[in-house]
Amino acid sequence: SVYPHHGAWSTTYISGETMRIPLAGYATITLEFVPGNAVVTAKSLPPINHRTEISARRISATLEIPDEEMARCELLVIGRPDLPVVRVGEGVEVTRRTVGAVNTFASYARHGMESESARPWEMAGYDLRARQGESIPVSLVREESEGSVEVWLLVERPVGRDAVIDRAPFPVGNGFRRECVSIVEASRLAVAPPEPVTAEQLAAATGAWLEGKAFGVNGGPYGVKTIEVNGKPVGQLPECGDRWTPFRIKLNMLPERENVVTIRHSDSGDSYKVNGLRLAVDLPGDKSANSNASSALTSVEDWTYREGAIFESATSSGAILLDFPAP
Repeated sequence: SVYPHHGAWSTTYISGETMRIPLAGYATITLEFVPGNAVVTAKSLPPINHRTEISARRISATLEIPDEEMARCELLVIGRPDLPVVRVGEGVEVTRRTVGAVNTFASYARHGMESESARPWEMAGYDLRARQGESIPVSLVREESEGSVEVWLLVERPVGRDAVIDRAPFPVGNGFRRECVSIVEASRLAVAPPEPVTAEQLAAATGAWLEGKAFGVNGGPYGVKTIEVNGKPVGQLPECGDRWTPFRIKLNMLPERENVVTIRHSDSGDSYKVNGLRLAVDLPGDKSANSNASSALTSVEDWTYREGAIFESATSSGAILLDFPAP
């Protein structure tokens, strides 16, 4: 268990009345009741201000980071089934990321253990301690597939010196108080349409890529999974375990406005799926453009992790249409 700090509580408990005690996330407290009135030993903290705007295709927020030397100030973004595109301030990069392992039981232990209500999720953290006293803009959009997202700000703020009580559990955050601030409650986000691109811009592209995510792709006796763009092989799906794995393949050709992507494999019985396939081009002037993104496709029907449509045949996904919108 994690015990946050030692100190006297700021509320006097009166017999027969209700005493409400807020508890920060992932923390445990132990209370000792003694006669007398409460003595406030820690300074009160001003609230952390933020503004949030939520629409069907975009979430925007502005965080007012306290001008304090905090032990922790981390923005946590949780996406289901995956993360949206997250932009935090200027030059703020993700510092840690994790993916939920949902229903990943050994084959002999799956019976009775798998949950139909369990949902895939991803989580990313952004360290904002160096941005104290700043206003940090945050934007979230979905460019590949729709899903939900929620955002929290987890801070540990200084309150002054805390007494250390003998024969009590060790406090990991003495002198600080943890707060969990809800920035965005769980909200559904639809896919934001790609920006229009002209024929002249496509013809002037300096590079092209195929991007997407793969899940459960096996190699060896299961063979390779070849990707074709407009009938030309451009690469292979990466081998990966039973978790979404992003990939990006550089193309030796420029795509058209309307494109057909196909995944071909041997009839080996491998069970895997792909999602969010899209074409991206680099344009002059440090700009870029994207096609629409595909929905989930699964190679076989009878599979625990099946999602979306099923491949056209035992050896081909069928045509996956990826187009660049015209102005």
